[in-house]
Amino acid sequence: TVSDSGCVKSRSKTIVIHALPVVTTSPDTIFCTGSLGAQLSASGGVSYLWTPSSSLSSAFVSNPLATPLINTVYIVSVGDTNRCRNTDSVIVNIATLTPNFLFTNECLDTAVAFIDTSTSFGSFITQWKWSFGDLTNSILSNPSHAYSSVGLYNVKLVLTSNKGCKDSITKEVRIYPIPHPGFTFDSTCI
Repeated sequence: TVSDSGCVKSRSKTIVIHALPVVTTSPDTIFCTGSLGAQLSASGGVSYLWTPSSSLSSAFVSNPLATPLINTVYIVSVGDTNRCRNTDSVIVNIATLTPNFLFTNECLDTAVAFIDTSTSFGSFITQWKWSFGDLTNSILSNPSHAYSSVGLYNVKLVLTSNKGCKDSITKEVRIYPIPHPGFTFDSTCI
């Protein structure tokens, strides 16, 4: 209302206040290194902006694939048709498995002892699967295996973690023949 020399003039305007969009995101998750990535998702709008964007398949979609190198908090800003924006976040934690094992090449009559030296980060190893290269297997963490033939064998160790991560390593084991000592001598008179 404005008054000028006794004159009154008024003007009104209707203002619409829209509610912020309700953002729903995927739960916090684990990214297993070596896998394709962690699938993120958000809903509740028509436009999306994820940050940080450097380790995402796309920062402008509702469901990017994340492949971070370190534990990362991703923030998504969601816009609706009224140009209102709201945010939420998803934490992606890194889990790594680094399979490795030790052994000694042996002779045919000696079992090979396999020693698991694998490491994990962000998870722990819950399953070992050994394939000894001769159609035999073991699920022990540190098995021994006796081979029935001389030769080279590809031994594979597959690990699984409590977070569902999997990785494997293959090494070549050599089994030697049993030595057969032999000697000759000349007759000698004393």
